[in-house]
Amino acid sequence: MVRAEFDRMLLRRAERAGARVFTQTRALSVELSGDELPKVIYRNDADDQPVVREQRCRVVIDASGQSCFIAQRLGLRESDPELRNGTVWSWFRGAARDSGRDEGATIIFSSQDHQSWFWYIPLPDNIVSVGCTGSMDRMFGTRLSAEAVFQRELQGCPALEKRLRSATSTEPFRTTKDYSYRSRRAAGDRWVLIGDAYGFIDPVYSSGVFLALKSAELAADVIHDALLDDDLTANRLESWKPEYDAGVQHFRRLVRAFYDPDFNFGEFLARYPEYRDDLTELLVGNVFAPNAGRLFETPGAPM
Repeated sequence: MVRAEFDRMLLRRAERAGARVFTQTRALSVELSGDELPKVIYRNDADDQPVVREQRCRVVIDASGQSCFIAQRLGLRESDPELRNGTVWSWFRGAARDSGRDEGATIIFSSQDHQSWFWYIPLPDNIVSVGCTGSMDRMFGTRLSAEAVFQRELQGCPALEKRLRSATSTEPFRTTKDYSYRSRRAAGDRWVLIGDAYGFIDPVYSSGVFLALKSAELAADVIHDALLDDDLTANRLESWKPEYDAGVQHFRRLVRAFYDPDFNFGEFLARYPEYRDDLTELLVGNVFAPNAGRLFETPGAPM
């Protein structure tokens, strides 16, 4: 499914559940200080003559994605110093796919020197999303264009180059730089960050949407109870953060292991076959289950 279609499905479901939905609406600023209710300043560009409006609310929930609306304004966003990577990507039409049940399978390719990797995600209408990820220095240490960087890395990955031989790019090549980050706080008095507005981790395990939805689930329960108790303080609204951070840390360890040239998953499982199921559970997203991080306590495990 194309991401825009998934987002539209979530939007319509929220509307059916009773949410008031405004599209083509841009948040301009938010006022969080003082004893008054938070105030969001916004503009609806769907109006014939767009005007600036304001909305007060008991709790502001920031789900603005990687723009990190509140965290950026409060200076809370911090990059992950150990995962300073960047990506170049585009969409391609006519790329080779596997047959049968594997036609829609997502594939990860590594460059021959193991210094970059590619995602290969089949989409509808004969489109495939292909992106290349590597260190910031490798991907953006020159003045090459985004397309030139992609083509340079593609030459070092013959298996993927073969799949794209007859394909044509249908979108401009786009970039995202230094994208692993987290906010120092997940909430304050009368405001909460969820999803990418709180943090984002390297996409090698395609965990982004799952973690965004999980953070929303945990935060929603806390916000609901806090509203009932009329306790909208930072400590109460942030009480879901420890459980969420623990699960994300499991993913972070797996991501670091992926980039660690001295670690090999196959060798680890050959030495500790009893952890095969534990690793599988983590890779499919069961990072919030009890004892989910058991294998990390083993000598030689991903750190």
